[in-house]
Amino acid sequence: MAAKMMNLTAYEQLQAAEMPEAQARVVASHLIDSGQLATQADVEKMRLDLKDKMSRMESYLVRWLFASTLTLLAVLTALRIWA
Repeated sequence: MAAKMMNLTAYEQLQAAEMPEAQARVVASHLIDSGQLATQADVEKMRLDLKDKMSRMESYLVRWLFASTLTLLAVLTALRIWA
């Protein structure tokens, strides 16, 4: 299991408040550093990126399906003509 990163700011504040070092380490290791959290803007950007990627994939699939259908029709037509 990976070692937890300690929230250094919280640790320093707990030490300044005269909490014993061992307790300060345990408490600080269970606190999340707010700098690691995603903001609403981060989530919105990821959502827009995902929406763009899905749109491009949909366009690719439609083109591929259209080309495959045309190819199949051409082969079927050729077989009908030559048969």
